[in-house]
Amino acid sequence: MNEKYDYRVISIAKAISKLVSSIPEKKMQRARLSEQLSGMDVETVSELLNYIVQMSEDDKLAFKNVVGALIDSQFLVSALGNAKMSDIYIKLEEKGYYSVREMLVSYPMKRRKASESDSTPSLEMDALPLGTKKSLAKSNSKEVLDKLIHEQNPAVIKNILNNPRITEKDVLKMITRRPVKAEIITEVVNSRKWTEMYIIKKAIIMNPYTPTKIALNLLHFMLLQSLKEIASDTQLHYSIINTAKKIIQKKNSNEK
Repeated sequence: MNEKYDYRVISIAKAISKLVSSIPEKKMQRARLSEQLSGMDVETVSELLNYIVQMSEDDKLAFKNVVGALIDSQFLVSALGNAKMSDIYIKLEEKGYYSVREMLVSYPMKRRKASESDSTPSLEMDALPLGTKKSLAKSNSKEVLDKLIHEQNPAVIKNILNNPRITEKDVLKMITRRPVKAEIITEVVNSRKWTEMYIIKKAIIMNPYTPTKIALNLLHFMLLQSLKEIASDTQLHYSIINTAKKIIQKKNSNEK
C-alpha cells in the first residue's frame, strides 16, 4: 500500500473494524458503523473508508468485515444524509479513491434477454395472496418450498432463507437466476448464514444482474482463482472486472 495515512485515521479504522467484527448481525453492524461515521467530517470519512478498503484488499479480516457491512450502502445515506453523502462522493473523486466511490454507487446492470430456463415460476403459487405465500415459506414441505424458490417478492424470500429446510443448492437457484431482482440479492447478502458460504458470495458476484456495489464489496472475499474468473467474464460490469484485476495485481505483488 503506497498511500500514507494519518495516525488518527489508522487508529479510528482499527477501532471501528474491531467493533464491527465483534457484532455478528449485519443490521447491528450497520447501526454501529453509522454511529461512528455520523459525527465525522467529510474529509475524515473519505480517508477512513479508503484506508479500510485498502486494508481489506491486503486480506485483513477485520477490515473485510467492515467492507461486508457496506454492501448495502443505503444505510449510510439514511445516517449521514443526502447532502453529506454527495460531498463524500465528490471528495472521493477528488482524491482518486475510485474503488471506494464505486462501492457506494450503483451503476446500471448489464442486461441480457432471459431464457425460459432462467426462471420457471409456479402459476399455482403466483395466484396465491402474498400473506399466504409468506406463511408457506415457513413450511416443512420441500415440495412447497421448491415451488416458492422462484418467488419474486423479497418478503417471501426472506422467510424462505430462514427456513431450515432450505439448502445451499436452493439458494444458488435463487441468485443465479437471470434476471433476478436486486431486492432478492440484497435479502441473501443480508443473511449471515448464507453469505458465510464462499460459493454463495461468488455466485452473487458472477450474476450480471447483481447490483454493482454489492458485487464490488464481495470481491474482497474472493480467492485468486475466483478473481481471475471474474476478471475474464465479459458479461459483468466493467467496474467489477477492473476492480478484480486490481486486486489480483495487489495479491501477486504481495506474494513477491
